[in-house]
Amino acid sequence: MIVNGLVVAVAGSTGQQGGAVARRLLADGWTVRALTRDPTSPGARALADADADVRAVDMADPPH
Repeated sequence: MIVNGLVVAVAGSTGQQGGAVARRLLADGWTVRALTRDPTSPGARALADADADVRAVDMADPPH
């Protein structure tokens, strides 16, 4: 479900807190963009399998 055209971005989506938030939002039918440093990790793949849009993001990487 995209509520009012919104997508929820979850930073740290493969960690404990971010992962719990992402899984709950997905279970509730939200569209989730899962932000993680390693989109090939088992946690990221599990989120992708649950229909999250997994994106590689490193908050420490300065803009170009």
